[in-house]
Amino acid sequence: MSNTPFRHRLVALVPAVIGSSLAAQTLPTGEVSGQNVLGRASEAPLYSGTATLGYGNGEIEGEDFDRRSLMLSGDVAFGRRPDAGFGAELRLDLETLEADGELDLSGFSVAPRYRYNYGGELGVYFERTGFSGPDDDLRFNSYGVTGGYDYSFSDFEVYYGRIEAIGDLEGEDTGTEYGARYAARPMPEAVIGGLWGRTEIDGEGINVLGLGGAYSRGQLTLFGGITRASLDDLGGIDEYSGTALGIGAGYDLGGVAGLPLMASVEYVDRNLRLEGGGEEFDGDGHEIRLGLSLPFGAQSAVSPPQSSVAGSVIDGGRSAFGNNLTSLFGF
Repeated sequence: MSNTPFRHRLVALVPAVIGSSLAAQTLPTGEVSGQNVLGRASEAPLYSGTATLGYGNGEIEGEDFDRRSLMLSGDVAFGRRPDAGFGAELRLDLETLEADGELDLSGFSVAPRYRYNYGGELGVYFERTGFSGPDDDLRFNSYGVTGGYDYSFSDFEVYYGRIEAIGDLEGEDTGTEYGARYAARPMPEAVIGGLWGRTEIDGEGINVLGLGGAYSRGQLTLFGGITRASLDDLGGIDEYSGTALGIGAGYDLGGVAGLPLMASVEYVDRNLRLEGGGEEFDGDGHEIRLGLSLPFGAQSAVSPPQSSVAGSVIDGGRSAFGNNLTSLFGF
């Protein structure tokens, strides 16, 4: 087993995995916190969204890391009826991870849609994710089509698209992405949802599974989620899996701060396993995450903090790889 610090090995593995898989393949080119609210054509667009500041501190096998994040998400809607018309989701994520070096992650997404009278939806999406480490600068563009439905008590979406890897690679390479997300709201105080996504390069790729939920009672909100990311024989890696289990609570500070702020704390337990490419690692770790969320616009149902594991499941992006770098590589 290598004696190199695991953090250096994992950081170095990001471009290695991408470069040896995406760059080696030549394929033919082919979240939102807050609720979707529709307006009437005679009124100004209705919108909802959330801004979240996050901080995390944790360790994996005795090595510490810090996380700082800013997440903005929103939904704007137009329409002649409350249950039909054009709208769009918007999201911006900025995150810095510090371990033995500094890693910067950024993400932007926009997803226009049209909602039919019966609740069905059709749309398109574009997402850009950036990764900047001590020696590498990579970007990923994801784009595709979406379809599903959105009712007051549940929503479901499937997507299919392409991903382009751009940066410290030779040329510009593409793969295929597809997946699904479902959320049920049996009551205004509760939500539970799941996701599955895959990024595929010539039949080999990256898989992400997740389950999360939240329940609110008075000023207290409880939330929890689990995600699992894995590689299957991609880029010379025989086996890789990363699991994150998060449990937390939030408290409404509106009565104290005069704003609808929610402060949250979450405990995240992690397990990582890596084998192949001359590397072998199997270890556990944990993280404490703090968050401060400010909702704006129309809000009609509970939602977990964007910075939480449950938030990444229910309100996260669509790209199995681009939007899951932190889960995939264990930060």
